[in-house]
Amino acid sequence: MNRADCRKMQNRYGKPESLFSICKMQTGFWPSCEGAAQSARNLVGSVTVMTKNPIFHMCRRDEWDAAQGVGAYAGSSQDVADGFIHFSTARQVRVSAAKHRAGQEGLVLLSVDGAALGAALRWEKSRGGDLFPHLYGPLPLEAVVRVDDLPLNADGMHAFPRHVTDREAG
Repeated sequence: MNRADCRKMQNRYGKPESLFSICKMQTGFWPSCEGAAQSARNLVGSVTVMTKNPIFHMCRRDEWDAAQGVGAYAGSSQDVADGFIHFSTARQVRVSAAKHRAGQEGLVLLSVDGAALGAALRWEKSRGGDLFPHLYGPLPLEAVVRVDDLPLNADGMHAFPRHVTDREAG
């Protein structure tokens, strides 16, 4: 990304933090624009961004089935307690599964179009200082682009569908 690209993106998205968060989430690398990497690493609070990569949420099948009847998913009990629905990127979701859903059966993986969530989706610092997507409000069913079972494999780890790769589109 060159300086002209940075200026165009800053004009489009506003705050520099938003620009650099977008670059980081889409490419996996901090952009090389002057001072951008340090600014983004020192990001405080949250930013609202859109992404072309899907974001992922794991929940119990029965929770997802119940959401079908009401037209939106309100989140798990942990999400409700935290005040937002937890999501992960493709790079983060396996570690999130191992940390928060280890050994749990009966899970589904929701692939969600983050851009469809608007300003209610915020990228916030979490584990290891990485930015994670958090949804402040219910998840509209129409934002879910795919639902896959998330079974356990022979070693007790979740077996992710092939479309979930550690590499995100740039």
